Amino acid sequence: MSNPLNFDPNLLAQVGQQNNQQRGLREVPVGKPPAAKPSEKGAAPPQGGAQSESKPGDALDTFQTSVTPLIDGEQIFPKAREMIRGAKDNIALSMYEFGNAKIEDKKNVPGVTNAQQFQDHEALVDELVAARKRGVDVQVILDASRQKDGSVHNTPVADYLKQNGVEVLRYPKDKASIDHIKLLVVDDRKAMIGGMNWGVHSPVNHDGNVLIEGREAAELKHDIFDTSARFSGGTPKQTDLNPNREDKIQVLNNRPVEEEGGSSIKNAVVDNINSAKKSVHAELFSLTHKDVIQSLKDAHNRGVDVKVMLDPNLYLINRKAFYDLKDAGVPVKWYKVNLPEQEKLHAKWATIDGEKSIVGSANWSHKGLDAGKPGDRTNREADVIVNDKGATSIFDRTFKNDWDNNSSVKVPEHMSFG
Repeated sequence: MSNPLNFDPNLLAQVGQQNNQQRGLREVPVGKPPAAKPSEKGAAPPQGGAQSESKPGDALDTFQTSVTPLIDGEQIFPKAREMIRGAKDNIALSMYEFGNAKIEDKKNVPGVTNAQQFQDHEALVDELVAARKRGVDVQVILDASRQKDGSVHNTPVADYLKQNGVEVLRYPKDKASIDHIKLLVVDDRKAMIGGMNWGVHSPVNHDGNVLIEGREAAELKHDIFDTSARFSGGTPKQTDLNPNREDKIQVLNNRPVEEEGGSSIKNAVVDNINSAKKSVHAELFSLTHKDVIQSLKDAHNRGVDVKVMLDPNLYLINRKAFYDLKDAGVPVKWYKVNLPEQEKLHAKWATIDGEKSIVGSANWSHKGLDAGKPGDRTNREADVIVNDKGATSIFDRTFKNDWDNNSSVKVPEHMSFG
């Protein structure tokens, strides 16, 4: 699978110029059909791998797996809506943040309510209700941690879904952790996983997911959703696992110690950095884990092309890693966020040697990467290692565009003081 999105390399330069001229209307350099210009809003979402409608003998019914990167809200939310609309048997959704401007009466969220992808995002909650009404088994897990104002996370959408017949489970059952996962699985054949929340402000953040089509999608539901659903008191629909998988994806998950069966995502991240021979390129919302930072420095010292971009909104959190890497000679930059839109670099992805990608919900921090320990608050997280050159090339080209056009060695002045 050399090029799952039919990527046009000429778009990279075009998009870079467009980004410099019009940051508020940024288009990403992936997933656009050749006829679509970078400035055109409403261009069709990426078409790659398996077709949207399952037919006998196609990739969804065989042992083939298609992996398609989805970058930013322009691609993620239309695809999520399409997946839910096309569901025939079951929908499994696990989401850390699920907000809705209509339900929460939020009329003017900076940079969001005028964005085209906002319409698809806002419609997701009613698409879930519509799917349930047409007989699809819909099960939703939402984080239920306490917020700074004392409220329970995601309550408005949880109440709305329950009032309309959708089964909603709340995780955690105690205060030991947060459920930080962002996963959608439809009919055990299509899965979307990554860093993008479904919060009201999420559509304008710079973020990345992967769409997995084929029977390996069932691994995500079985290993991530089903275990969490049972821990939260639910009974998930039985998952039909692939008896002859291609191993294009490797599922990684962290679980708090109260929930058995977790593993350390950190080990996979560190092992992949340590084994890198040519390159490690990472776009990260948060980087604080000492073991990971040391691995990045070690890789640089042995001649690997290591480059790291960090979110400046978390300057006070990320600054130690930034200057630690910089002092060690590792190229590191701050992502140029769109300030009027209150944009975040919310991504948590990295590419290794141009061969594979690590994508998911886990920030590169202690709570995000380490397995749960007694008395220690650890997030419930889920990542995938994508063993696909074509998909990885899209993440790498996105990184190159961001590094060349949307990053700076200087943090915005007002952010440097928190």
